[in-house]
Amino acid sequence: LARTRAPVSLLAARPHGHLAGDPSQCSAMRLVALLVAAAVLHVAAKKKKKEEERPDYPACRKSLELHSLKIPAGNGAVAGGKPSLFFFGGKGYVWEEEKIGRKGKGHKKKKHKKKKEAEEEKVQFFGMEDMWQFDLNDSAWQDMSLAGGARAAPPQRWKFSTSTFDDDSKLALFGGCAGTNIRGVLDDLWVYEVTCCPTTGHWRRVDTAGKPPARRGHVVAANSTHLMVFGGKTFIEGQGPKVLTDLWALPLDALRSKGSGEGGLWHWTRGADFPDQPRWGSTGSILKDPSGHEVLAVFGGRVWSGAGYTYFNDLWLYNCSSSTWQHQAPPEPAPEARDHHGAAALGGDLFVFGGRVAPTRSADSVLGDVWSFSLRSGRWTEHPRGLGLHPGPRFMPGVSSVQIDGGNGLAVAGGELLPGSTKKTTLNDVWVYLPGVGGGWRLLSPAWCGPDEFPRYVLPGFFAALGIDPPALIGVCLAASLAALAMFVVATRRWSHRSTSAAAAVGGGGGDEGGDAVYEAMG
Repeated sequence: LARTRAPVSLLAARPHGHLAGDPSQCSAMRLVALLVAAAVLHVAAKKKKKEEERPDYPACRKSLELHSLKIPAGNGAVAGGKPSLFFFGGKGYVWEEEKIGRKGKGHKKKKHKKKKEAEEEKVQFFGMEDMWQFDLNDSAWQDMSLAGGARAAPPQRWKFSTSTFDDDSKLALFGGCAGTNIRGVLDDLWVYEVTCCPTTGHWRRVDTAGKPPARRGHVVAANSTHLMVFGGKTFIEGQGPKVLTDLWALPLDALRSKGSGEGGLWHWTRGADFPDQPRWGSTGSILKDPSGHEVLAVFGGRVWSGAGYTYFNDLWLYNCSSSTWQHQAPPEPAPEARDHHGAAALGGDLFVFGGRVAPTRSADSVLGDVWSFSLRSGRWTEHPRGLGLHPGPRFMPGVSSVQIDGGNGLAVAGGELLPGSTKKTTLNDVWVYLPGVGGGWRLLSPAWCGPDEFPRYVLPGFFAALGIDPPALIGVCLAASLAALAMFVVATRRWSHRSTSAAAAVGGGGGDEGGDAVYEAMG
């Protein structure tokens, strides 16, 4: 109020001047000024209230993992447990305190460091102790408490891969990369379980024999009997980076802590190598073919060929029983070639969302489409986006199947928009896509990446194509309105001045009466 009182007073307390001949214009200007001031005060108060009521959110990030895990009931039973989304890992932006006096979550910057160095420190690779649960019923985030503290969790990483097993009650993690440099690839294996009550999470490292080489950008998937690791990229001393085509399998009993294999440790078994071009950034999901056999469906990815990146949109099926690969060549239409997308099995079909189609950082380098592949029909289907709000095109999102409102949906969270960067356009929003008639996108939680930011939405139709979000749209409309008002005031004042001059000329300068009479006649 103190900021707006002075300008309002100046506008409202000027009964004389160019507009003195038209009291109605003075009243109109006062009313407009008061309305603008009231709007500014309302927006400021609403924003302050929203900041005060804003709950905790995970840091915005890309290359995260998203899974629907069942929280066990109080008696320890998993069947019938409440499903929730778990959001963790990746590379993101942590809003922290700066010299300007803002307050945020994270480590305080040292004053002697340069501004550029301080900003770079905000980009962070998250460890698995940074685990967040999203309640689908309340649409609220909860920072999961970790039994044993941060030391009992996998250290920071991105481009790792995970899979649920045992009816979505547990989570297995393998590999990833500790930083941007490929030399930081990892080969550790962990299991995450949720316990009740109270609800806490517990990570447990699993030691095995004959484990796969360290890697990132790979596939991890679990069928009813084994955990599988496929492809990705590794680093070999003396040779450099290498894209892998190997596939490995480990019995799920190794993850359940039920006894041990030969020599005291469970052993990995190597399956058939991938018969086509090596790739990383693919996705892998477990499906059942028409004969009832479990298959690993691998889609997309990319590889460097010397002249540039080659992106893939082919689909390969690995038969877990016979250890054989089969290439699927469905008729058109088919999804655009991509990597670092998201995929999940939903209703027996493979669903794919988003991804990146080019190494540039332009808006047309990322996708926001939804496709599904049916093993029964052998065809791809592109699903309509709908007319409502929808997630912006992105790469490296978290994608998972989820049960919501009695049906199956495709959950999407986080990722990065383009053009942009980790600090500017990574996200922590949560969406769900419901396929079928009457479905479409539903926003469960907007992206909040800092205390002074508005939620990051994407509007349908024309505004979505322009990349305009609601705050920007409101600002554009307000600026246009103020500009139109200013032009109206200037035009009115010029017209009034010309009319007064004309009246004075006609009246021969014989006083105000003649001028006013001509002014009224011209009006």
